[in-house]
Formats: sequence, C-alpha cells, structure tokens
Amino acid sequence: MASLRSLAERRPDCELSVITVTYNSAHAVTGLLGSVQAVRPDAEVIVVDNASSDDISDVVKDYDSVRLVRLDENVGFGRACNDGASAASGRWLLFANPDVMIDSLKLPNSRAYGLLSTCMDTAGRGKGLASRAETTYVEDYLTNVISRFLPPPAARLVPPTRSRPAGWVSGALFLTSREAFALAKGFDERFFMYFEDRDLGRRYRASGRSIGFAAGVAGRHAHNASSSGVSRPHREALALISWIEYLGIWGGQSQADVTAARVMRGLALGQRFPQIPPLSARIERKTEETRAIIEQIRALASSERLARLGFYPHARAAVAAQV
Repeated sequence: MASLRSLAERRPDCELSVITVTYNSAHAVTGLLGSVQAVRPDAEVIVVDNASSDDISDVVKDYDSVRLVRLDENVGFGRACNDGASAASGRWLLFANPDVMIDSLKLPNSRAYGLLSTCMDTAGRGKGLASRAETTYVEDYLTNVISRFLPPPAARLVPPTRSRPAGWVSGALFLTSREAFALAKGFDERFFMYFEDRDLGRRYRASGRSIGFAAGVAGRHAHNASSSGVSRPHREALALISWIEYLGIWGGQSQADVTAARVMRGLALGQRFPQIPPLSARIERKTEETRAIIEQIRALASSERLARLGFYPHARAAVAAQV
C-alpha cells in the first residue's frame, strides 16, 4: 500500500476522487457508479475490491474513469479505504459504500480542514445528516447489548438517535480533503469493520479539525444491501468486538476487559427469557440468534487470521479472558 503521507505530499491531479470498497458487492455497486457518472462525470472513481469471488471486473469496465484496485485478501473496510485513498489523485476524497446512490455532488468552495457530513436518505426514512453525536458508555451498552432483546418499537427508543453535537460522520458517505485525511493517517487499521468511522471522527476532533456539513452532497443508502451475504449474528458480533476495541484504544486494555465481561454476561443473561406462550416462537429465535452471536464473538477473538493481520488486539485479549 502506498503511504498515506505521500498522499499529502503528492500534487493532486483532479478535483474529486470517489472511493468505494467492495466485497462480493457487484450486484450493488452499479447504482453508485452510474449515479456518480451522471452527476459528476469528471470525478475519478476508485473501486477497491477485497478479494471478491463475484464478477466485479465485468461490472466496472462499463464505466468511464473507474479504476479497480484488487487486493489479495479481505482486509476489511478501513484498510481498503486507506488503499483507495493512497491511489487517489483528487483534492477531495468522497468515501461511499457500494450500495449508496449519489443524488448531488457539488463540492464546497473552500477545503474545510476536517470531515464533512452529507445529507443521506437511509432505506426511505427521509433525508438527514450522516453525522452522529459521540454517545456515552451507558448509551452504547443499551444500543449494542440491551436493545437487541427488546421489541422493535422499544429498541428504536433506547437510546434516541442524536446527530448533534456532531462528533463523527458515517463511513457510508462522507467527504474530506486529501490533506486532512492523510495527516490524520486515515482509518485505524485495527478495525476490520464497524467503529472505524467513529474512531476517525474522534481523532479529527482530538487534533482540532472541524466536523462540518457538505451542503451540496446528498445520496441514498440501501442499508446492508452490499453485505446481504453476511449473517446477522456475524454482523452483530463484529459490531460488538469493534466497540470493545474502540474502548480499548481510547480507554486502555482495562476498559476493554471490563466491557468484554459485561457484553458476554449481558448476552448470556439475554438468553434466559421466560417462556410466554404468545411469544414463544419469537423468544426461541432471539435465544438462538444470541447464542450464535456469542459463538461468533469467540470465533473472532480466537481467529488466527485476524491475529496475523493485527485486527482487534485489545478486543481479542479481552474476549479471550472471558472464555
């Protein structure tokens, strides 16, 4: 991978580079490529493929200004984004999930030295800012552990979603200057997937860089369409182990250890639902799903491949201590 430091040092050759990461996402990426070509035909588009088994080459060859970067193995979202940024030549970098469609792409008049949130419609729920507030530990625990055992209406209320004050921006669609991204050293490569965008926002804030809003950039996100082949228990296990890693990075190994213990205890307790006849089938499904999540977390923590690639050092140690 080319150095992100060299990204800051190299002179840009174009105004905008759009970067997307695919993993068996050929079915989803055509909307993104077509929408970029329609609203910003002069943009450089870089597709970083995480060793997919689908026909991504056949898809991208039909679009102008698209460069395909093939990786030898699946290195996760953040590392692949860094590879895409290293290959980019634009003054601005727009990161977009492959299942996003771009509605408008008008760049700001001046380069804000930080992250820029966008306006995004997620699964038809109406447009809103793709930014998030930095939540508390208790709110994170409620969201990541407790809420999964609640009925859907109650789960959406615990805790309420907050976008202000903006602390980080969604990795599904965001804009940044190449200089700011390079000087922030890109995404932290200890994350395989999830929480790398929140960590990036925290590092931008810690260095005094602003988090703003790109009024001219908007899109639609078909949530999880690009990862439809990944089971829900595996996605939830990745989110939980990423949260533990995030806390380990910012709070130390002891914080990761405490959180791993609470996560595993919370999931174990959540399996002990009382058998209420009208809800027995749903309770049984939740119990089986929770058991699968626990197994997936343990598998991730003991994975030799993740260890070899340096993913989740805090979380792997913390979860291993709970087994």
